[in-house]
Amino acid sequence: MDFEHVNAGMGLAGSESVVSAADISPIVLCAVDYDPAQNTRAYVKGHRGVRLGAVDVQHYEGVGRHFGSRSAQHIAADHMDDYLVSIPLQVHVEFAQSGERGSAEPGSFALLSTSMPFAASISALRRHETFSGLNIRISGHALRQRLPIVDSCCGRAIRTRKGAGVIMQRMCELMLAEGRELSAAEATQFGAMLIDAVVTAISEAPEVLAVTRHTQRATPIRIWKEAMAFIDEQLPNPGLDTDAVAQHCHVSKRYLQVVFAGMNGTVSGVIREARLQRCREALRNPALRQQSVAQIAMHWGFNDLPNFCRSYKARFDASPGRDRYAAAAALAPTRRAAA
Repeated sequence: MDFEHVNAGMGLAGSESVVSAADISPIVLCAVDYDPAQNTRAYVKGHRGVRLGAVDVQHYEGVGRHFGSRSAQHIAADHMDDYLVSIPLQVHVEFAQSGERGSAEPGSFALLSTSMPFAASISALRRHETFSGLNIRISGHALRQRLPIVDSCCGRAIRTRKGAGVIMQRMCELMLAEGRELSAAEATQFGAMLIDAVVTAISEAPEVLAVTRHTQRATPIRIWKEAMAFIDEQLPNPGLDTDAVAQHCHVSKRYLQVVFAGMNGTVSGVIREARLQRCREALRNPALRQQSVAQIAMHWGFNDLPNFCRSYKARFDASPGRDRYAAAAALAPTRRAAA
């Protein structure tokens, strides 16, 4: 896999660069946090890379166990939107993303998205041996155009099938060996060919065919209804967010956002509106007048009272306390008449 600490704290020995028509691919394919406690005696022995239009291909070698995690802070800082295909040659790769956990060794490969948090580690198949592998970084837009369900495949180990999978790996090796001979136009053309090879290797894998069948059955309206039911059930849970809803519906966060956009909304907006409405109902309910504004807000998932009050006033044009008072005052004449 690819870790930010490679250039900083682990040392780099015997690096080799492949000169191509485009920029040389760096060993760091995306920013991650490096935990020194989990990377004892780990270092990179060498790497070489080539850029082919919207694709970067990299070969790396190293020793020890390397661990890194990519957080929401990294994503907010660099706005990267790429996909990483990790092909083990002589390396064991473990990873976790979007609620999925997996591992890959020679004979399989891993798919991760840089636009979603993940954790990954790489280590030799046998202790004290040198590990090696291939990485492919593909522009998010370029891969989604060819494989719309790609987000649903992230965080999974995919078997390298005879034929498509082996051809994908061999193409990477050829690009690394012959990249220096390509013109800029040729590099872009071969990059597009490599993307097609990756798409074929992924889309024909049995693990992905099962995901495809589920996605085909799960129409947008069905996913929206399932998401709305889950949101209604989980409103009191402060941890309810887009990630939780996507995981429940077994779709990617990106696809869930597309579904809600088709309904003229956002997941976070729907959650916020539903919570505000429940809070308003509770504040106006005479049977709950003994509960404070803070208690009601916290019950419906708001754990920040000032933020709740601002959101409430922006939505209903009155503070929670004033709205509660107005509702009680409106009920007072009715009570006196009944008396």
